[in-house]
Amino acid sequence: MFSMFLVCLLHTVGQGGILGHAGQGTLRYAIALFFQAAAMCCVDAFALISGHVGVVARFRWRNLLRLWLQALFYCVGCALLFRLLLPGSVSLRDLASALFPFSTGKYWYLTAYAQFFLAIPLLNFVLQRQAKEELRLFLWVSFLAFSLFSCLPFLRGFSGFLRSGYCSVWLAYLYILGGFLRLHGVLALFPRRVLQARLFPLRLLNSQGGRLSLYGLCVLTAFLLQILLLHLPFGALFGNAFLSYLSPFTLGAAVALLEFFARLKPRRGIPLIRLASPLAFGVYLVHVHPLVWTHLMKDAFVFCLDQPLWLYLPLLLIIPLGLYLACSLADFLRQKLFQFLHLP
Repeated sequence: MFSMFLVCLLHTVGQGGILGHAGQGTLRYAIALFFQAAAMCCVDAFALISGHVGVVARFRWRNLLRLWLQALFYCVGCALLFRLLLPGSVSLRDLASALFPFSTGKYWYLTAYAQFFLAIPLLNFVLQRQAKEELRLFLWVSFLAFSLFSCLPFLRGFSGFLRSGYCSVWLAYLYILGGFLRLHGVLALFPRRVLQARLFPLRLLNSQGGRLSLYGLCVLTAFLLQILLLHLPFGALFGNAFLSYLSPFTLGAAVALLEFFARLKPRRGIPLIRLASPLAFGVYLVHVHPLVWTHLMKDAFVFCLDQPLWLYLPLLLIIPLGLYLACSLADFLRQKLFQFLHLP
């Protein structure tokens, strides 16, 4: 749930036009960039959760069918709705492509997830049978090649095929990492000598407050580095390297959040969590649909920049929360319709 809220926050400041129209160097731009840094770990966290849960859950092919039906509902429904309300926005070809949500790339995450979904039984087999030390070596070598190298312009080509994290290979890596954390714990990522050194970042993983502090430390570091690059003559070479899905700071923030929520034991609100959790992916499917993304989301929140600072700050949280709740309501109604029609 929280990861999907961060997705809404990320899209509010990004596709919503706030970052694009704020003007680099202004206070409002810096605030929006900080919120982007805080939300950038959302996709990594979502994929980590898939591995954290999936490695101990029974694999069901039916889940892919359920996901396809859910995506098909929104692809066809949005296409028909926009064709009715906004003539000329949807062609017959668009209507035909709406029938194939996995293969047409309307949702990059959905396409990438469907690609590596087929490999989940194999990934679970490896995670459950392979020695912990060998898995740890694989995870660190992959981290070096995929994540750390992506921050350096002269080594970025090595991980260029990952398309800044918008691909199934990166999601598969995160699934393996999430499964490893579930089976062996986060401290198993580090050799005994490193643990004995009692390094500061590792000590933060021993408490809930420390895990939140580690998340904040990763976010703040990525934000400050990105601000610094704006003022350096060679900063353009790095682009948004520290604010991408591959960034080591993004990955570190995602792991810290996963560890925090995995150990969180809420005493209240459990029925609400059980109700809202199945709706989370529907939030993504609704507001990232290409027609909604282009006609409704694009530059929709630029008006926030005209507000006084005391209102600008809460709006950056209220708007994504409202977006999350509205999309959750839409998926709740879709869920009830599926139950009425006896669809999975």
